[in-house]
Amino acid sequence: MAKERRCFVCLKTYTYCPNCQGYDPAETWKFLVHDKTCLELYNLWQSYRGGEISKDDAATVLKSFDLTNILASGSPVVDVFKEILDIKDTPKIEEVLDEPKVETKVENKKEDVKTEEKTVKSHKQFNHKK
Repeated sequence: MAKERRCFVCLKTYTYCPNCQGYDPAETWKFLVHDKTCLELYNLWQSYRGGEISKDDAATVLKSFDLTNILASGSPVVDVFKEILDIKDTPKIEEVLDEPKVETKVENKKEDVKTEEKTVKSHKQFNHKK
């Protein structure tokens, strides 16, 4: 029976069963990713993390893919891809200015508040013996 899986790279849901009819048992990579594009990206991610490929070479390859959905997905590869592409997580000014405003309502209650008056002498008022 085909099992529902989630792609490691893009988080897309798909089904795969190496023993079921209609699935190629030789495509064992489908245990991790749903298509060959994500397989390439997964292999690149592994190679970079393992030190087998330089940051510059990895960036060159990554730039040939449309990573828009992957970078927004929250996938385990996102942080490494952002590191390779030198993408910093800084909020845009529009995002900061457009944050929802929280309205607070303060009821003005009049309460009798008693305060004690205390006189505090400053150090100049004391007689210091020398």
